[in-house]
Amino acid sequence: MATQVPEVDQIKVQIKDEFFISMAKKGIHSFVMLGVVQSDGSARLLARVGKTNYVDPSQSQAMLIYKEVAGSGALAFLADEGISRRQDFSETIQHQTYAITYDQAKQFLGLMLKIQKSQFSDPMMRKALVRGEAKLLDNDKLVSAIDKLGEGNIDTLDVDTLEAFNKMEESMKIRCYLPVSEENGEVTFKIKPLSDFEDQSEASAEAKVAISTVNKIQLSNTCRTTALNILECILGFKTDISRYFFISPKYQATLTGGQPKQPFIILPPPPESYTNVSKEQKSVLHKLYKRLEQVSTTHTDDPKTKVKFDKLKALYKNIAGNNTLNANQLLIEIIKHESKELYEKRSPNFLSRLLLIKSTTERVFDQMKTELKKISGPKNAGENEPKNPPKSG
Repeated sequence: MATQVPEVDQIKVQIKDEFFISMAKKGIHSFVMLGVVQSDGSARLLARVGKTNYVDPSQSQAMLIYKEVAGSGALAFLADEGISRRQDFSETIQHQTYAITYDQAKQFLGLMLKIQKSQFSDPMMRKALVRGEAKLLDNDKLVSAIDKLGEGNIDTLDVDTLEAFNKMEESMKIRCYLPVSEENGEVTFKIKPLSDFEDQSEASAEAKVAISTVNKIQLSNTCRTTALNILECILGFKTDISRYFFISPKYQATLTGGQPKQPFIILPPPPESYTNVSKEQKSVLHKLYKRLEQVSTTHTDDPKTKVKFDKLKALYKNIAGNNTLNANQLLIEIIKHESKELYEKRSPNFLSRLLLIKSTTERVFDQMKTELKKISGPKNAGENEPKNPPKSG
């Protein structure tokens, strides 16, 4: 019999490591994942949350819940979807995942805490949420006690019922990995209740929008729109992810035992995120980013796809991380990163082999080099040509 993958008590990573945030979709449900890339290259989830309406009193009455969703909205809340699963449990998701910093990861945890506090601070909301959970778990005694209580004070429940109420309320709150110590550039995460996270930050305008949407599900306020509000609040930029829940994000991944398996595509911040760059630099970043977005949408099972993506991403990050590179410096960087693996075609047909047709990536690089040579001048460009440039396979 398959067992649950145990949650590792603590995770140690470097503060400078690549953290990530995902807007993911399974079926019609959208959710958010927070994680980090570990030293061995594997992706480890730190949190997984999504908006759900299973707590709505009308959930078991199909026609009534549809009317609520189409009208004033059904009761909803941001639920902990759990990090681990059974060892043999594998699920396919569609996702768009973006690289973030450690500070942004803490910003996400702070936002989740603000949302959780907003959900469980109002007495009527607390009763409604716990009643919905009790109903789902067939705890008729607790449901009946909450119904009898009406608008009365929760503390007036008898001792046993109040204990059951509080225990169920706690079970509905988020548990995830929280940073507990930072030392010499290393951070330790431990699995803990989100309520243990220390957050003194003020809610931004974007955060307030995300917080305001979690308690209802409507046609215009779905699990997708709330997930997207959270994602873009942390990223600080608008993505091209559709706000319609039936339109899938670009990439596909497999979660085994709850954890992402490679290949797992993590996009870097888009070119618009970088302001202290030259016009030529911005142009190259746009071309590289477009190719990054495209390269992993085809031949997803081919190992060469992830290799190609990683090499493109390395070049993109190297160029983005340098302030104000001129055309000649950009040309040098591009030539330094050329390789057979980068230019190799993944599914060459007979005709393309016969005619030596270049791969799409090589053609993009040729275009960038041509444009930069025109700007930098023939003398400088000639000095930077490699003696044995790689050929596509």
